[in-house]
Amino acid sequence: MSPRPDVSEERKSQIMNAAEKVFIKKGLDEARMEDVAAETGLSKGTLYLYFKSKDQLIFSILEKFLQGFFKQLDASQDQQISATDAIHEFNEEVLEKYIRSSLNLLLEGLRT
Repeated sequence: MSPRPDVSEERKSQIMNAAEKVFIKKGLDEARMEDVAAETGLSKGTLYLYFKSKDQLIFSILEKFLQGFFKQLDASQDQQISATDAIHEFNEEVLEKYIRSSLNLLLEGLRT
C-alpha cells in the first residue's frame, strides 16, 4: 500500500481562503469556526487539526498577507521604485482584492 500524500499545506490554504470569505462577509467578531467549516465543507474538528483557534487562523491569514507584502517590497527594490510607490501599489492591490472578494460574495448571495 502506498503512503497517503501530504495535503496539509493545501488543506490549510483551503481553510484560510474560506475563512477570508467568512471574515469579509461576517466580520472578525461575528464569524465562527462553524461558519468557516461550512464554507470549506469540512468538519469543525478538521479545522481544529490545522488551527487550534480562530485567533490562530486570523494570525495565519495576516502572516500570509504580510509575506505577500514583503515579497512585493523586495520586488520593488529590484525595480528601483520608491518605498512610497511600492506601498501605494500594494494598497491598490489589497483594495482591488477586497473589492473583488466583496463583489463575488454579493453575487453568490444574489444567486441563492
